[in-house]
Amino acid sequence: MLKRVDRVQIAVADLNRAEKIATAVLGAETLRRDQVAPLCARRATMQAGTSLLELVEPDGAGPVKEFVDRWGSGLFAAGFSVDDLDAAAHHLEKRARNSSRPRGSCFSTRPRPWECA
Repeated sequence: MLKRVDRVQIAVADLNRAEKIATAVLGAETLRRDQVAPLCARRATMQAGTSLLELVEPDGAGPVKEFVDRWGSGLFAAGFSVDDLDAAAHHLEKRARNSSRPRGSCFSTRPRPWECA
């Protein structure tokens, strides 16, 4: 089902500062900045080699703010490329507490630990 890890999302308290660090340390280049409504976050998508980094900063109450408030900056999520999005979404819907399907994507959060074998 899984082809590759497509991207990683790193939650940050200060998007501008994080972008500067990613550029200086990783040689990353910003591809775009946008809003991610399901996460209530501002996002900077950056290319570092063949990898994509998505830096996400809270933009009000939501999952990114909860993460940053509790844990500080850090790995928030990962994105995967799959051959069959419908099959992957069905698989995740059976194993996650929350999932949604905006614009050709599938978001899933908090897998049930007893089903992660």
